[in-house]
Amino acid sequence: ATGKTPSDLALEAESELASAAIQRRLASRQPAVGSTEVAQYYTRHPQSFYIPEQRDVLTTNRKSMAEAQAIRQVVASGKSFTEMSIQQTFERLTDTNPGDRVDIRIDAALQKAIYSARPNVLTGPVRLRADYYLIEVKHITPARFKPLTQVAASIKSKLTEERRQRALSAFIRAWRTKWTAQTNCHPGYIIEKCQQYTGPHTPENPPTLN
Repeated sequence: ATGKTPSDLALEAESELASAAIQRRLASRQPAVGSTEVAQYYTRHPQSFYIPEQRDVLTTNRKSMAEAQAIRQVVASGKSFTEMSIQQTFERLTDTNPGDRVDIRIDAALQKAIYSARPNVLTGPVRLRADYYLIEVKHITPARFKPLTQVAASIKSKLTEERRQRALSAFIRAWRTKWTAQTNCHPGYIIEKCQQYTGPHTPENPPTLN
């Protein structure tokens, strides 16, 4: 179906195995990431470990002010607002977590109302576009930073992978330079990996051994 011969497939398999062996060898030669490097990364990238303030909120919305006011009156008469609402957790939007919501405008407006509300006090109706919201903040989790002990393993893994990728990229650059200079191609078969090639080069990200 592919038009490849058994020899073609065997060569591809050998190439893949050789590539994997080279990458393992390069990885084994890299020094281990130490605790000092992990701590330095943590100190230099505080926003990567910042968790904004979160609020657990009960909300419900209606299409008219009268409907929303009616619910407020029912709650005032003693009925639990929990039975008429849905519970959500909102995280304060910041420059580092702009959110991926379908409609950021209405969420930003709703968030403003939520973060202006006093805990355990029914707030509203608040008009947001065509709807009228009633809001009650049930719990507040203050903004905080993840402790180093909690993220040290992930930082070490990240730095280790970056170190391995830099070593692999350096090896590939040297490998390409050496073998491109020794690769002669017939006219009509000239590609980027031939010494005769003079056109633009397609950047590799990440670089590969092929």
